[in-house]
Amino acid sequence: HRVFNVGSLGIENYSKVKFLGKRALELKMGILLEKPLAVVTFHPATRESINTSKQVQALIKALDSLPQMQLVITYPNADAGAREIIDKMERYVSGRENAFIYKNLGTLNYLSLLKYTDIVIGNSSSGIIEVPSYGIPTINIGERQQGRIAAKSVIHTQAKENEIKKAIQKALKPSFRAACRLVANPYDNGLASKNIITILHKFKNFRTIEKKFIDW
Repeated sequence: HRVFNVGSLGIENYSKVKFLGKRALELKMGILLEKPLAVVTFHPATRESINTSKQVQALIKALDSLPQMQLVITYPNADAGAREIIDKMERYVSGRENAFIYKNLGTLNYLSLLKYTDIVIGNSSSGIIEVPSYGIPTINIGERQQGRIAAKSVIHTQAKENEIKKAIQKALKPSFRAACRLVANPYDNGLASKNIITILHKFKNFRTIEKKFIDW
């Protein structure tokens, strides 16, 4: 009775962002943004049965099936296994003209980039929370986001090469892409801050439980 689903503050903030235009974004990123475009973010799989090395290798092989796409790859978070992902992705990018890697795009650049993106691939929470509001497909790999509510534009797949390829094929179908443009994002109600304020007012006289500490 003290837990409330209020929506995403991040999504509410996104609706107020003044996005960068395509040319300004190209200058900041140092590349020409050409269609079709995929954004890839893959974090370490710290709690999954298939280890990070095998998962990222499966992803890389699946990306090889997209020579017609421009790939913008971002660094993973700092969890254990991140260095291996970075090394593999750096090597992957170094031999390809259609792939680029960035340590940190920053919030404004990243959100602006999604406006020119055709598909998001990886296991980041952004693919679940923000991306559906752009009306584009997300391929969510592995179990990292397991249990989270997700829009119908999110395709869940195992961290296996063939399964990722199948998910990519589905995501790029014109019929699925058209459906994504009409999808409802369960995190995007535009009322998160108002909901929070209403709840705080309702419970303003609520007595919290004091935390006690024992000095040994």
